[in-house]
Amino acid sequence: MKNNKKYTPEFKTKVVLEVLEGKRLVKEIVNEYEINYSSLKSWKKEVVNNMPNLLGRTTEVDIQLKETQKLNKNLEKQLEKTKLEMDFLKRKRFLIKLLQKSGRV
Repeated sequence: MKNNKKYTPEFKTKVVLEVLEGKRLVKEIVNEYEINYSSLKSWKKEVVNNMPNLLGRTTEVDIQLKETQKLNKNLEKQLEKTKLEMDFLKRKRFLIKLLQKSGRV
């Protein structure tokens, strides 16, 4: 007799994670959730085979993080340049005041 139950991806993930944790026997998990052993074996194989893709995948968050880091680096460079310009202008202003006091300007 064929089992026509449909399981959600969340349910499959939960069960496969329990198997991978190895805290209980597969037989116990199969009996608890009333699932077929071959189905569980298939789900586990799918998860294990797709792990490299999941772990190496670049997500939208990763892309945004890289863009934000690049922007931050550019802003830090701009800030450093602005600080140098301000320091130069302060020194120039100080020198002009000294020259004015001494009557040379």
